[in-house]
Amino acid sequence: MQLGDTLIGTIIGGVVTIIITKLLKRRSTFIVERYDEEFSQSKNLPIGANLRVMHGQREIENFRISRFNIKNESSKDFENVKVRIWSGPDRFILHDTVRMVNYIDRIPYHPEYLSSLQPDENGEYSQLQISEYNTKREYLFGTFNRFDKAEITVVSSVEGQAKTNVWIEIPHKGIKISNKYQRTFFMGAPNDEVFPYTIFFIIASIIIPALLFKNPWIIAGAVGLFSFISGYLGPIAYRIKKWIYLKLVD
Repeated sequence: MQLGDTLIGTIIGGVVTIIITKLLKRRSTFIVERYDEEFSQSKNLPIGANLRVMHGQREIENFRISRFNIKNESSKDFENVKVRIWSGPDRFILHDTVRMVNYIDRIPYHPEYLSSLQPDENGEYSQLQISEYNTKREYLFGTFNRFDKAEITVVSSVEGQAKTNVWIEIPHKGIKISNKYQRTFFMGAPNDEVFPYTIFFIIASIIIPALLFKNPWIIAGAVGLFSFISGYLGPIAYRIKKWIYLKLVD
């Protein structure tokens, strides 16, 4: 049984290392998913009306809608979190909306940001203030608890053929951003959310053969087979849990 014990111990040690590493990364991580859609004016259409977009007195040739989904995946609750949206010098922010999912409270602009945009005693704005308004927004989230999710939508436009973008940052102590521009799925389930279920089945696939069999080679073969199957059981368990949850909330 020495070989079997060594094999099982090695596998369990590797799984535990993966779990600990994953949990340490989650301690202060905010997941940011981003989606961009490009639009441009339609001109000289043979049928129907042409599309024209105006911003004040300025006609917009093309614009982009950027959506940021921010989720607190850490093990902590945070207070007074500043979230900053900013763009390059040739991209102008035309409109923005922000909300916290499942909350009705309004998310305000950060007081320091609003203060920097106040006009002088003559009611006029400096060129620096105009530039800051055109390229930056800052929000203040009073609370951002674990598993809370916020959605920010930004409409922007560029001058000419500029390729500048819109970015997001969270300059809050103890928070790290993990950008996910394209979420990966397996069997219709997001891989990042399936991970805990898959790990559970992998651990079970190690423990159960060790309890059922005595021969180390049979244990090794069973562990390999059940570990492979665990990759499919994780998404199945996630989808069953989601289906039960939706039935309960309906």
